[in-house]
Amino acid sequence: MRDLETHVQRLKSELHDCAALIQDPKKLKDCVQSIYDRYVQPTDMVETRSQEQEIQQVFSLHRGHLERTVESLKRRLTKSTEEHEKTYTKLMKENVSLIREINELRRQILVEKSRAKKTRKSRSRPGSGPSESPSCEHPILNVSQE
Repeated sequence: MRDLETHVQRLKSELHDCAALIQDPKKLKDCVQSIYDRYVQPTDMVETRSQEQEIQQVFSLHRGHLERTVESLKRRLTKSTEEHEKTYTKLMKENVSLIREINELRRQILVEKSRAKKTRKSRSRPGSGPSESPSCEHPILNVSQE
């Protein structure tokens, strides 16, 4: 452990000496190159390269997986959106149909109310008796009384 601390202290000292050469790029480069040659072993570089290659492979695998996942999600979203649109359109058509039917029934109610009102008025007039019963033409039942 002590040896490692001495090693780190020596590296710091040499880096400090290189920092003094900041105004002269050529001398700075030579100083950094000498520190690099002294402290970095060629076997360290081989291990680092193999690790970098492994990291790149893992990265590529993850990226491929994520791209496939994104494509799958896009397809699912498109399909879901289309289904939603179909359902929405169907509901809108049903609503329009029901509104038309409601309006038609309201018109029929108004017609029936006016017929009932006319019938009541004609019954209340003098000279009209029970022998003159009006015909009841119900649009749904289509039955007439005799």
